[in-house]
This record gives sequence, structure tokens and C-alpha cells, in this order.
Amino acid sequence: MAVDEGKLTRMADIIERCDRTQSWASKYRASLIRDRVIEAAGYGLVRFTVPMLGEYIRDRILWHE
Repeated sequence: MAVDEGKLTRMADIIERCDRTQSWASKYRASLIRDRVIEAAGYGLVRFTVPMLGEYIRDRILWHE
């Protein structure tokens, strides 16, 4: 999700990027929603609930590997 520049991420994109099944993605989506890290943002869409989390991951973790 952090690689997406916008605030919304399509679950279909996550499934494709991770090369996983719909079932796998649904399991982790539910877990992250339960922990209030992400929230549903419409049909097939999610977004971070923690302010600036996507930017933090993008700036500090993804580009410094």
C-alpha cells in the first residue's frame, strides 16, 4: 500500500503485487482492520488509518533497502 501515491489502494493491486490469493489477502486485510492499521474505503479499496504511515514506510523503509 505504501507504494501507492494516492490515499486509496485497490485490494486487487495488493493481490497482484504479492502474488497471493484472494483468501490470503482477505485474511491479512481483516487482521489489519482489526488492529486499526487500515480501514475499508469502499468496495475493494483500503487506506491507512495511521496518519503518515504510508509516507513513513515509503520514505524510511522501502527506499532504504
